[in-house]
Amino acid sequence: MMRVTEERADELYDEMFDEQGVIKIVNLEYYPFYVLKKVDEIAYTCSFWDFVDAYEIKIIDEDEEENEDEDF
Repeated sequence: MMRVTEERADELYDEMFDEQGVIKIVNLEYYPFYVLKKVDEIAYTCSFWDFVDAYEIKIIDEDEEENEDEDF
């Protein structure tokens, strides 16, 4: 089980979206996580918690020690 802060879990989640490439709208490019977060924040949040559950990520407090040794 990966033990990380909620902030780090959020970064990992966003990075997962980044791997899919950018979304082009006319001549503008956006990362998928940014589009989802701005267009439907509730879907973004629900999907984040699905990600946390699927990859067995344990959210810890800032003062606890993180452990990111496991790949997901």
